[in-house]
Amino acid sequence: MKKSIVPVFIFILLASISLGILAQKSQELPTQMQVPPTRIILCPDINVISLTAKLTKTSVSADGTQWDHLRLEATMQNDGGMAIPNGTMLQSKLYRNETSLFYVGNPANGVKGPGSRWTQGLDVFFRHGVKTTFTYVFVNIRDMKECKTTNNQAAITINETALHANVILRR
Repeated sequence: MKKSIVPVFIFILLASISLGILAQKSQELPTQMQVPPTRIILCPDINVISLTAKLTKTSVSADGTQWDHLRLEATMQNDGGMAIPNGTMLQSKLYRNETSLFYVGNPANGVKGPGSRWTQGLDVFFRHGVKTTFTYVFVNIRDMKECKTTNNQAAITINETALHANVILRR
């Protein structure tokens, strides 16, 4: 009788193991318990975090037109996960009332690592009494691609009353 029990026992053991393996395969974790795949995006991301304007002087041209001269300062921050190497060309544009004034290209002064901040200063002028908005746009990093470009600009509308009261305008 013992010989006839051994094959039955082996059959039951194999069937139990097979059912256990199938039960483990069909069991899935709920979505909130699943670990998302890790993706590290290594790229710089320039964020124009502020734009300020300060009156430096008011001048009068030969025809009697008054001009306000400003110092604009755009502060940027690298919000990305990759540093911008020292000397890499950083390119931007400045607009006055949607008209391009000039294109600026400067080499990065030092390594611009993740979280680092720096300021770009620009001297500009506009006709006194004319509603004016300046828009600073960071265009690109030469030979590098940014993570995103939706945070690459800041605009400031000039309040002449505050400007002539020596208030630094901020955006």
